[in-house]
Amino acid sequence: MRNLKSYISAAAITAMLFSAESCQKSFYTNANINPNSPKSVPNGTLLSGVEVTAAFEMGGDYSRFTGELVQQTVGYNRQNGAYEQYVFTNQDLESSWDNFYDNTMANDYQLMIQASKAGNHEYYGMGQIMMAYSLQMMVDLWGNIPYSQAFQGAGNLHPAYDVDKALYDTAVSLCWRGIRNCDPTLDKTDAVSPDPANSKYDNLNADIMYSGSGAEWIKFAHAILARLYIHQAKHSNVAMCDSALANANASFASNADNARVVFGTAASNNASWFQFDNNWGDISFYENWFSGGLTTFADSLKMESDPRLAIHMDTTLEVSGANVALVGGYYGQANSPVDLIDYAETQFIAAEATLRTTGIGASAQTYYSNGIQADMGKLGVAAGAITTFMTGSQGNILTLTAAQAIVQNAWQENVSLYLNPEAWALWRRCNWPLTPVTGAAVPRRFLYPQSELNLNGANTPNATLFTPVVFWDN
Repeated sequence: MRNLKSYISAAAITAMLFSAESCQKSFYTNANINPNSPKSVPNGTLLSGVEVTAAFEMGGDYSRFTGELVQQTVGYNRQNGAYEQYVFTNQDLESSWDNFYDNTMANDYQLMIQASKAGNHEYYGMGQIMMAYSLQMMVDLWGNIPYSQAFQGAGNLHPAYDVDKALYDTAVSLCWRGIRNCDPTLDKTDAVSPDPANSKYDNLNADIMYSGSGAEWIKFAHAILARLYIHQAKHSNVAMCDSALANANASFASNADNARVVFGTAASNNASWFQFDNNWGDISFYENWFSGGLTTFADSLKMESDPRLAIHMDTTLEVSGANVALVGGYYGQANSPVDLIDYAETQFIAAEATLRTTGIGASAQTYYSNGIQADMGKLGVAAGAITTFMTGSQGNILTLTAAQAIVQNAWQENVSLYLNPEAWALWRRCNWPLTPVTGAAVPRRFLYPQSELNLNGANTPNATLFTPVVFWDN
């Protein structure tokens, strides 16, 4: 009987609720609203999402693929064992392409549109600068990619591929426009702002990297410009070198300015390498599991008595067969950061630009030394160890020819770019000695994903791991 009463009561209540709501049109319309799927997303939420997803991919798949290609690491099992032997299929790059387009670039595109329409200058400028960074990275990995017709959804399911050189020009333009929009004087009149110094400040967590500082974003844009210009200086193009140097000098002044995303200790917020090493662990950082010796990178650091060796990898456990690849410190913890561009890189860019135009001299030496010390300082190397290293052969490039000095500068920049995809672009430009793991050559580009071949095949260029090369790699 008690059950029957319960059913009756429930039925009566339901009837009354329906009766009360049936007179309201909103009953039917509200039933189709998903509160977890808003019609619009705030600028701050889009910006922080773009920063985090870009950093996660930079420290994730892109880092793993390029780390093996530039021989900073060794893949020894499962898929990474195949990648180590340059066995890539179009499907292997699928998630890397999709994740960056869908989670980083598409959301950034939306941020740029809505911030522009609302006249929110700093949000717009930050979106432009992040898009410039994304274009530079994607072009360096794939060459020609969709951009001008991309992000249209059903409006254009077959976007054309833009030419890589033109996309670099677009990235340069985005940086300069972003610099103008991040001017704090423009931000003061905006309806909302990511800057806590502005009375219209709207989101505590809007800007993961710089806490809404337009001045810091301007430095970041100049760092991107320095990278874009030095990439085009492979044959000592004086104009590109001069632009690279000018922008490097206008960018970061110390490690405090680094474009960095720091991940968290909560399982859902862990850094990419920490997640990979704990879930997969088929990449070796110290021991070369094929030759029985050390990895190319570890062997070089050991020969140079580089104090960064013990920070980057575990030199005791892994060699005995345990895959304890990363030693806490900077890269291997749950809450490790990912640096998109840092102060050390801008100093090495300035050194290269100077070496290519005026040769060896005090300025090149200063930039080079600054780059090494900045990287060591970032990693927490003791001051005494830094001094010892700088007095050795690796701290001095003045006795070399300019051509040799460029390679030496590039090698030290490569060390500072440990696990950063930029290291692969650097090798393709400066070509320090790197013996292919198999075959006659190290791959110089990524394959296009299978989905593009299947769904946008008429526009997708033909490509192998070696051709066509990115326009600056000639």
